[in-house]
Amino acid sequence: MKRITEKQKKILEYIEFYVRIKGYPPSMREMKDYFNLKSTSTIYSHLKSLEKKGYVELSGKSRGIKVLNSNDFGIIKIDGEYTNGKINLYDNPLYLKTISGIKISLNNKIYKNIILKEDFDNYSKGMMLIFNEKFKVIGIINIKEVILNENIDWI
Repeated sequence: MKRITEKQKKILEYIEFYVRIKGYPPSMREMKDYFNLKSTSTIYSHLKSLEKKGYVELSGKSRGIKVLNSNDFGIIKIDGEYTNGKINLYDNPLYLKTISGIKISLNNKIYKNIILKEDFDNYSKGMMLIFNEKFKVIGIINIKEVILNENIDWI
């Protein structure tokens, strides 16, 4: 495959991530909004370049983007954080890209995945705790051991 630009790489990664989260590809308008572009024609141009270079296949239909030779990775949904002695839930969840085989994206609103930005009870900063409806810890993950994104300074 031919080399792609940094912007094309980001668009390709966004499409892969979006498909993992939603189960279908993003629309060109969603990509335009995500990348703060003024026109969908810019996205279309990048997609056509990615298609010519063998990274995607475009069907011409709405959301008709198929990523070829997709990278394998997992997803963890983060619902909030523990900081300053309390749990703060996010208005919109964050998603982390992880090693393959991991998918913690509980759609059940009862369970919450919380990142620790400071120590909590016997748990260390940087861990993710899974809480049930009574905020009892029912699972734990060391995020730094499974994360693929090297830019995790916020943990």
